Amino acid sequence: MAPPVGPIIIQPRTTHAPMTSAELKTALRALDPTRSSQIPAVTSFIDDAEHDIELYEGYIQQLRVRQAVLTREVAEYKSLKSPIRRLPSEILRSIFFFTSKYKPNCFGVNSVWRLPALDMSAVCRRWRDIAIAYPSLWTNMLLDLDHSARAVASVQLYLIHSQQQPLSFRVVGPFDGDDNAAREILISLLDQSHRWLSVDLDAEDIEELVTGRNLDVSALRSAHLFEGSFLRLEAFSGTQKLESLSTFAFPKFIPTGAQVNMNLRHLAVQHTDSPSLRSLLTALPTLPKLESLDYHGMSLSLYYSSFGEPADYSVPIRPLAPVTSHVSSVSLHLWDTYGVYPLLKDIFSSLLLPSLVELKIQGGCRIPFNEAGEQLRDKAFSGEWPRATVHDFITTSSCHLTTLVLSGMPISDVDVIAMLYITPDLVDFTLHELWAEVRPECGSVGARPNTLNVGTVTKRMMEQLQNPAFDSDVFTEQRNALVPKLRKLSLRVLYANWEANEADEEFVKMVRSRWLRPLHRISENDLLLQTAQLRTVELTVVGIFVPHEEVYKPLKRLEREGLMFTIRIDRSGCGDGEYFV
Repeated sequence: MAPPVGPIIIQPRTTHAPMTSAELKTALRALDPTRSSQIPAVTSFIDDAEHDIELYEGYIQQLRVRQAVLTREVAEYKSLKSPIRRLPSEILRSIFFFTSKYKPNCFGVNSVWRLPALDMSAVCRRWRDIAIAYPSLWTNMLLDLDHSARAVASVQLYLIHSQQQPLSFRVVGPFDGDDNAAREILISLLDQSHRWLSVDLDAEDIEELVTGRNLDVSALRSAHLFEGSFLRLEAFSGTQKLESLSTFAFPKFIPTGAQVNMNLRHLAVQHTDSPSLRSLLTALPTLPKLESLDYHGMSLSLYYSSFGEPADYSVPIRPLAPVTSHVSSVSLHLWDTYGVYPLLKDIFSSLLLPSLVELKIQGGCRIPFNEAGEQLRDKAFSGEWPRATVHDFITTSSCHLTTLVLSGMPISDVDVIAMLYITPDLVDFTLHELWAEVRPECGSVGARPNTLNVGTVTKRMMEQLQNPAFDSDVFTEQRNALVPKLRKLSLRVLYANWEANEADEEFVKMVRSRWLRPLHRISENDLLLQTAQLRTVELTVVGIFVPHEEVYKPLKRLEREGLMFTIRIDRSGCGDGEYFV
């Protein structure tokens, strides 16, 4: 409340100075500045003036206090007219919902503490009432057991305010059995297992907390489970709602011949050994609604961006039985796995996927060294790319691939071209060279094993991708265009290979031949228009590369006409780069 408003009465004691300005200046210049008769008047004036100065300072302070009070009250009254106060509570709840969905409540993960539910409930009484009345705001949590002592009270508060709404949470960090705070958090979550909607468990060695508990995960829809996690097949056997499962220990969750998880649509598994591949292939027929399959062939791939020890693959003694599945998307991640090509051969020779439209094969390897620092022969890609097996898989499956990703594989341009010939429905094609995916020190020719020095993105490939309808030479043998429906092309190459192959000009010719301004409908018999549907092109060159202005100048015109064209220069090999359009 502002202080009472009234007139401010000032009663100064100073009347007038004992001297005029001229008399004061004369006295200051004189040897005897003041006559004895003037000293009492000067002293009285100084005392009165200092008294008045203090009086004015007091009044100024009072005015400042009154100004601050009024400013604060005006701000409060203005908040009554704020547009956000006129928003219906339903809209605020929607805003709260999207905030909680895309910014989950983070309890110390990566040393980040971000609790939007608590923050929003502290803004004002209305926001607090809405937050408390909206339990879904409190259901999404990221928990780090290393900070459990600080988080335990807040987690309990979140579980209370979330009421009976489905819970989504991720738990990271090792569990120490002597950590009472971590134990309390985990037990609280286990007691709410009937509310689990999405679970990401990265915690280890917590089997003891589950012993003797009857977990009810009937509402669970998504599970992301680290190896050694406590959930086992018994917990899943009672749920028919599980749609997404990521796990390191696949055979422990889906037993051979068991009719469980009939609604599973997305599955990501970790390669451990040959029997795990057999278990996966055997389980596929029991998952009739499965849409996407992610098969990881490197340790820790499901959880971390760093890479662990490679998992060796050995050809199984007994041949794998062929399996038919209606999976539409398959992703194979095979970083640093010893025996990649035998593994790919076994996978493709055992699968029949007539509904497949998206195939991603992503690999890579590190150059191994012994203790003396000597380079060892790399075994990751020993043998040859299984061209015949891949060809038979695609043709026998009669699938219509629209998306193809080949990344980090020492695959030759001839093998890539052969694969493109049997994927005429391809719309989105991504091709990344092996050495363009690793650290820049691996990019020099001297650092690569000779067995892996394979040309992937080459001048020959650019020539094969050109639209033959644009060839004006009447004596040139006419051929069918590769991937005539291609609309998006992404290439990632090493500068040394790109320069050695002199692929710049052929790359520009290829892009120009596959671009035509979309002015009218494409005719079924018009080869020119059918093959000129390219709309997005991304070229990433790893290394010291400066695009030649004259070579790439024609693509500038196409960019003005509507082509989405980007050249990205990655000089570090770690993702930081410059863009040229």
